[in-house]
Amino acid sequence: LSPGDSDHNKNIIKNKEVQLLYSEPSSKKFLSVFGEAEIVVEQSILEELYSSVSDNWFDGTDDPNLTALKFTPKEAYYWDTRTNKLVSLFKMTVGAVTGNKQNVGEKGKLTV
Repeated sequence: LSPGDSDHNKNIIKNKEVQLLYSEPSSKKFLSVFGEAEIVVEQSILEELYSSVSDNWFDGTDDPNLTALKFTPKEAYYWDTRTNKLVSLFKMTVGAVTGNKQNVGEKGKLTV
């Protein structure tokens, strides 16, 4: 859910192309998802998503400022460094100095 007058909504009106970033820093895993966002005001969807926690920002499901955001993914990329930052930085430095490619983890594109 998102306020209709929020910066998120204003940005989506200008450009529906968005990027979502997810991370699990403790395990060094990251995900980047590119796609399109749209603002949804369909009452049945707003009622489905609304919970008592939403009362902190909205005055119920009939609040005229209540909207939902829908995201449709187009591309996704992941990376997992598998080691701590210091080890990864060391490997990248060795690769830069020697010209030999270092294994700093897995990365790739996901089909969405």
